[in-house]
Amino acid sequence: MNVASRIEFTTALPAFSPLLPPGSLIYSAVVIAQRFGGYPSRGLAMERVYGHRKGIASNLFGVGANNIARSYFADSLTPDQVLRQNTLFGFYALGLSKSVESKWAAQLKVGTSVRPAQYKRIYVPEAGALGLRWCSICACSDQLKLGFAAWRVIHQLPFIRSCSVHGVPLSVCCEDCKRPLDTGNQFRLPGESCTACGSARFTDLPATANKGYLSLISQCEDAFYTRSEKFRPNAWAELVKKFRASFDSPRTALEVLSDRIGTKWGVQSPDGVSEILLFPLDKYYVQSSLSGHTSSSSLVAQLIVLDAMYMGMPDGST
Repeated sequence: MNVASRIEFTTALPAFSPLLPPGSLIYSAVVIAQRFGGYPSRGLAMERVYGHRKGIASNLFGVGANNIARSYFADSLTPDQVLRQNTLFGFYALGLSKSVESKWAAQLKVGTSVRPAQYKRIYVPEAGALGLRWCSICACSDQLKLGFAAWRVIHQLPFIRSCSVHGVPLSVCCEDCKRPLDTGNQFRLPGESCTACGSARFTDLPATANKGYLSLISQCEDAFYTRSEKFRPNAWAELVKKFRASFDSPRTALEVLSDRIGTKWGVQSPDGVSEILLFPLDKYYVQSSLSGHTSSSSLVAQLIVLDAMYMGMPDGST
């Protein structure tokens, strides 16, 4: 590549970068950049947008956010906004203290960590374990409004199988060859034809009408977009303290919560929720969440317990 070409290569990206819908996965941006930015390889597109070409292209946690904010968004978004709006960091950071969140964000901005060492209960998907997921209605809506469909952050959470907005099961695999449309490296956008066989038909994840599950995915969406502070350690400790004070003993509070979860999810005990989610929860997740120590319970467990705490409260408060 000659000098003139290099100058064009390094300056062209902001000129064509389309705005992504709120909550779009940053991987959508690198796919668009590779297709329309004139890059001769996917690796060069990753290097330009992310500042590196390490790991899988889907970059679910936003490693290299400093470079992403500058190269793709031309500084119209800050690195913190990129992390919170366009990556799984925006969901999982809700359950962390401000200091842990800040330290983790600093690592991601310069490209050194996908999970904070202080918080092991953040699920990091294995490359290609299931494939990226999308809602067919969201994809069609994007196509009409933008001319392209974007991957959604919230749809990539490992326990999400339905779109909370449209209520339809998420798509993931080709109906003909059974391969995922994109495992994070195929540079595809939602609903495009299968790279393996060319089919445009896809199978959906198993649907569920379970009330607890439908409530959970709605809460996930709401927490992600509103940036809820309820799940941070200090706020959570105060919330469960107030709940426990409504009962004559911690044991009674635990029994009430367990009964409410069983009723909402239609299971005999809270342990049965894992089978409905198809996602493992800690055996003692209710006790851990009720203790007020968020480091010992995952954010999804907090969401399930919070929903049970609010059950029967007409004003939505415990």
